[in-house]
Amino acid sequence: MKPIILLFTALIALTGPLKAQWVPTSGPYGGDVRSLVCTMQDHVFAGTKNGGIFRSEDHGEHWMQVNNGLTNTDVWALAANENGQLFAATLGGGVFRSFDDGATWTLQDNGLTIPWVISLAVNSSGHIFAGTAGFEEGGVFRSTDNGDSWTLLTNGLTHPYVPALAVNPGDTLFAGTYGGVFRSVDNGDSWTHMSNGLPIPEVLSLAINDKGHIVAGMDFGEGVFRSVNNGESWTAINNGFNSSNGVNALLFSSAGNLFAGTYGDGIFRSTDNGDSWTPVNNGLTSSFIIAFTKDFAGQIYAGAYLGGGLFRSSDNGDSWIKIINGITATEVKALAVRSDGYIFAGTYGTGIYRSPDLGDNWTQVNNGLTGKYITSLAVNSTGHIFASTDWINGEGGVFRSTDNGDTWVEVFNGITPFDTRALTITNGDVVFAGTYGDGVFRSTDNGDTWTQVNNGLTCTQVWSLASHPNGYIFAGTAGCGTGVYRSSDNGENWELVNNGLTTTDITAFAIPPFFETLYVGTLPVWGEGGGVFRSDNHGDSWMEMNNGLTNPEISSLTIDPPYGEIYAGTSNGIFKSTYGSETWTSITDNLSTTRILSLTTFQHNLITGTAGGGVWKRDISVGIPKTDDPGAITIYPNPFNDQISVQCPIDNERDEIYLEILSANGKQLLRVLLKEKETYLDLPGLTPGIYFLKFISSKNIIIQRIIKE
Repeated sequence: MKPIILLFTALIALTGPLKAQWVPTSGPYGGDVRSLVCTMQDHVFAGTKNGGIFRSEDHGEHWMQVNNGLTNTDVWALAANENGQLFAATLGGGVFRSFDDGATWTLQDNGLTIPWVISLAVNSSGHIFAGTAGFEEGGVFRSTDNGDSWTLLTNGLTHPYVPALAVNPGDTLFAGTYGGVFRSVDNGDSWTHMSNGLPIPEVLSLAINDKGHIVAGMDFGEGVFRSVNNGESWTAINNGFNSSNGVNALLFSSAGNLFAGTYGDGIFRSTDNGDSWTPVNNGLTSSFIIAFTKDFAGQIYAGAYLGGGLFRSSDNGDSWIKIINGITATEVKALAVRSDGYIFAGTYGTGIYRSPDLGDNWTQVNNGLTGKYITSLAVNSTGHIFASTDWINGEGGVFRSTDNGDTWVEVFNGITPFDTRALTITNGDVVFAGTYGDGVFRSTDNGDTWTQVNNGLTCTQVWSLASHPNGYIFAGTAGCGTGVYRSSDNGENWELVNNGLTTTDITAFAIPPFFETLYVGTLPVWGEGGGVFRSDNHGDSWMEMNNGLTNPEISSLTIDPPYGEIYAGTSNGIFKSTYGSETWTSITDNLSTTRILSLTTFQHNLITGTAGGGVWKRDISVGIPKTDDPGAITIYPNPFNDQISVQCPIDNERDEIYLEILSANGKQLLRVLLKEKETYLDLPGLTPGIYFLKFISSKNIIIQRIIKE
């Protein structure tokens, strides 16, 4: 049998503007805003989960990402001193400092032995305090030299998890920990436990007014407590504070009013120092508020978690408006493309966005979409879109849109209370939904009704699904130690197909549509295993293919259809492999957010959804410049319009080389004998799309992909 070589050509050995680069799309805007600060210049800074830091110079109307030098973009706290210098605390990356309004950042970790920093405070002398997310080690670090060096201060501080720090007008320092409140009257050199009256030890937030009254926000629905005697004793102040969730943020406004942000019940306001409370959520589209700040005009800013973004109130909290223009910190867990080029991005917390122009513009399309925590998207042959969601705040399931996303209808009809994590649609438009805990459901009527199909599925914790054109359905599970299941009868029965599969938490599938090959992405278990496995026999056996794959935590896989490169998204970058290859190459390059959640392709673009960086795209065109190399098979131009030039080394005395043009589904459209080293093919009758040139000689078969524009 002749060897088959698939050469999917790329821009090799080219530099400068010809090299493919990642390009951020214009959103979708939003994300998790964990921290806020307003500087002496009245500039507002927002620290986000995995999106880094954003700056606004116009009170939140527009935002610009300012991450130059910020090597860790999971920002938990921000602080500014009187000179306008900024400090950013990151989870795992330590503390960064900026002297130039956030334009550049420098890591300041000399002596900072615990890099998991989640709180910051600055006293009147400019000393900086950093609280850690420690469980056995850590506590509070102090810098007296503007962050150049740090000293750990734990004398009397018995708990190392410090989510809150605050300084009163007399420079007394308070630390809110998971072991209660601690006070230091000597700049942190020693600490005293001050939790008399607190019902539980878990303190999430602190705030101090100009009178020195201290308020503490508690976890687990215990509300807000106040101390009027410098922390000696605490009293519950929960009249009207009807929240069963943690209080993650507290703020005294310029007018002296007290605001409390809760994790699930929005914002409460007190105009009497906490004696009574009123919910103030008008205009607030997220109920998970975890950060506050205020500007010099007295406007209040509220940062929200779970994709909620950022809000501003100019009327003392009576109303709020969303201000996320430019904040590209969304978690995009799902991507799907309709055949007409509309791209859909499913975010975790803010629903679904649609773009008609490869991400140049995004529109939020949530009409009827009550579940906003999107886990997967799928499109059927008629362009109907299905979205699966996690159940949060009583909303979730599977939603369907028959009008390009303009409206959505919940079609799972409360069949299961379990999170729906995966969707796949067969060539016959049968829809399968995988749940985490209740197995697989099937719909044969476009989602109107569903049937549970778990016969043989011994693990019902489904993370991923895929359907093969030949009729096989695959289900990837997690947490059971089983792995991949296969059905050959439309889901009626399942069998375990794990021979050679050494890692069994299955996150993703990728299937070349006309081969028996199947790829799965996995996660390591306790640091072992993970990576990508390949089966060349529909899952009967598997082989590991991780050569060059430096990150084994696979979140997503996609194939540039129908036979193109395989792409793997990981927790730290994107890798590429070609069909039949055992090796991966990183193509992360200039991608600033490297935790990848989703991948798809459209035409000659690779599109990725990130955890904290929105959607990015990259040109993966197969075209190469015309070359004079006599030993190369060269196609020029590619992509092409009506004519294409094929250069191929010909030795008529030794060999005959035939050229076939194949459609995307493998149908032969043309077969010619190459007689010259350069052949021009006129192909005006081909419709725009992807085709294949198949070179056949006595030595081998070479297949190259071409694109008709």
